[in-house]
Amino acid sequence: MRDKGDHYEYVVVYVDDLLYAGKDASGFWGEVKNMGYKLKGVGPPTYHLGATFERTVKPESVLTWGPVRYIQKILEQYERIFGEPIKNSRRIHAPLEPGDHPELDVSELCNDSDKAKYMSLVGCLQWAFSLGRINIGVAVMTMSRFHVNPRVGHLERVKRIFTYLKHYKNTSIKFNTEIPDYSYFNQQWSDPVRGALYGDGCDVYDDPRIPDPKGKPIVMTTYVDANLLHDYVTGRSCTGIIHLFNKTVMDWYSKLQNNVETATYGSEFTALRTAIDQIHDLRYTA
Repeated sequence: MRDKGDHYEYVVVYVDDLLYAGKDASGFWGEVKNMGYKLKGVGPPTYHLGATFERTVKPESVLTWGPVRYIQKILEQYERIFGEPIKNSRRIHAPLEPGDHPELDVSELCNDSDKAKYMSLVGCLQWAFSLGRINIGVAVMTMSRFHVNPRVGHLERVKRIFTYLKHYKNTSIKFNTEIPDYSYFNQQWSDPVRGALYGDGCDVYDDPRIPDPKGKPIVMTTYVDANLLHDYVTGRSCTGIIHLFNKTVMDWYSKLQNNVETATYGSEFTALRTAIDQIHDLRYTA
């Protein structure tokens, strides 16, 4: 990170992969080259850590990011593992059947060969979720719980997720920097808990370590929800969270809650606390 006066320049580093964000890409890469480093593949990002960058033309010109090439790769891997193409007999509109509870499956256990296939496929799906396939998050989280000792029915459900991906393999996230309009919220929000703990006018983000804000403003939006009794065996609920910077999805989360709640009220507050912790983290990161 480097201060450039009216904005910050960033270099995202992963081993030997670099991603530059700033206003003068050619100048930055020129600096790096003058330092004696040999660069290859320099230019606008097209593929980074398994995800594809593309700029659409119709219906609008917008930059998108998603694991399009990675999804195609794991679909081909699926066909190599099972020696047959993914069945395409009917269109599937959800990763798992609505109302399905895999934890109640009583089919026979998978043999060692199918268990290895299951673990490999679930690993691929977990990375796809990390790369922006938010629409399979709950399904992948649900099926990941059985990777140690899956049943035949669990393997069939994972196959269904791959069938779903085949039908929706080009899904990506759009980068939309437009600021959302929340003017229809007329309430004057207040935080009596913070006021009681810290006093009026105290900003919990008044930290001298935080750099001065520069560039265009960002409005953070967080959607959080809980699915009560997601797991009928353990009684645990599921938390789902999506964070947006302006109108771009920036972070996502789907996980079973650690505690058991018997009412929606409790599970919603458990999910909300997790979301608040993540918001604090993102405020420092942004």
